[in-house]
Amino acid sequence: MAPDDSGRFCSSAPDSRIHCHAESKPAAETDAKLSAAGQRLVALAGDHAAALRSALRDVEDALQAKKVRRILDAARTAMSASDHCNAAMRERLRQLIAVRCGMLDMQLSAVNAALGGSPRWTPTTSTSCKVTGGPAQCG
Repeated sequence: MAPDDSGRFCSSAPDSRIHCHAESKPAAETDAKLSAAGQRLVALAGDHAAALRSALRDVEDALQAKKVRRILDAARTAMSASDHCNAAMRERLRQLIAVRCGMLDMQLSAVNAALGGSPRWTPTTSTSCKVTGGPAQCG
């Protein structure tokens, strides 16, 4: 698992939950290097990692509840919150959410629409679908 340019990581745990976390410097170290204008700019930019973590918690909660509309809305929000991530991380997130939705036998076209397109299936993703017992549409 490699970080994106900003040091954020996303991974799938063995229990198939989606986890994201950020490697960050202590606030005192970061703030000491920034001018007052730089600190204001960082404050205006916001904490993208917090928004993504919150969106992924919503996806996980919706998946646990098995509520289709709620899952699709949460997936849409998570993909929007990951706009700042690099392309590889966004694709991996798209794959992880699609696999979890597939395990619930959700309609593929609705899932792809919520994710902003169909995931690019890789050999690793296809293998994980078979191991977890996901539907045939995974690979």
